Amino acid sequence: MPEPSTATRALAAPMRNLLYTAGALVFGAGFQLYVLTEHTDKYFAWTIDPPLTAACLGASYWAAMLLELNAARAKRWVDARVAVPGVLLFTSLTNIPIFQNLPSYNLDNPAAWVWVAIYLFVPFLLAGALWHQLKQPGVDPPRGDAPPLLIRGALATHAALFLGMGFGLLLAPELAGPLWPWDLNPGDSMYGGITEPYFGCWGLGLGLVAAQAAWENDLDRLRPAFPAYIALGGLQLLAVARYPETLSWNGPAAWLWLALMASILITGVAGLLVVRGRTQPAVTATAQPTS
Repeated sequence: MPEPSTATRALAAPMRNLLYTAGALVFGAGFQLYVLTEHTDKYFAWTIDPPLTAACLGASYWAAMLLELNAARAKRWVDARVAVPGVLLFTSLTNIPIFQNLPSYNLDNPAAWVWVAIYLFVPFLLAGALWHQLKQPGVDPPRGDAPPLLIRGALATHAALFLGMGFGLLLAPELAGPLWPWDLNPGDSMYGGITEPYFGCWGLGLGLVAAQAAWENDLDRLRPAFPAYIALGGLQLLAVARYPETLSWNGPAAWLWLALMASILITGVAGLLVVRGRTQPAVTATAQPTS
């Protein structure tokens, strides 16, 4: 029998190509929501009101774009995989609110059908690429330089908060929704109730990314996550600056949201500075990716 490969498993071409494709798709969604924020009735799958809700979703999409595109540039699978399980979970779960609320979508708009098609097929494509990736020869190298304890602790804390938020908004939106710092989608409109479960899917996806990042505990493996963290925290804070009147400032929820986004931004900046400031590790031999 042939000896098992001891080289480091490379990022396979199908996974790389799918990450690039996913990055392009989420750029488009982010543009619809973060730039065309007040025109979702014309350019998005469903009408989102208030605009802060659309901007919040757009910020998440652009953060995902950076996560996926930076992961696609990696040579080793271990340096890209922080982007994969969370994206697979999010795209799979998003089919739940889509098909629960499909009659309320802007079905006379082609964007709605493109939206449905993307979320219907991407989970299968990503699962297939992951299956192919895990079949590639090679092994995971030993972990290298660990991030500072404060950064790892922040990632773990964010994971717990996002996962809790996600479960609440997806499984019990009528209970978790009122705790949000603003009304995500007014219940007295025809679109009421669509957005809470969708935010729940985002919470679970982001929570899994943060949890995996804390588990990886290796600066090289976290490279794709830090720019995404900067975008997520920074763009969310900018969205609040665009629509400050939307938040309920009388309660603690708005201030907790600002603190969470600021901590995400700080964690991303600190992580990126640590990565760029350290001595680069020696190049490890990799197995050749296959198609």
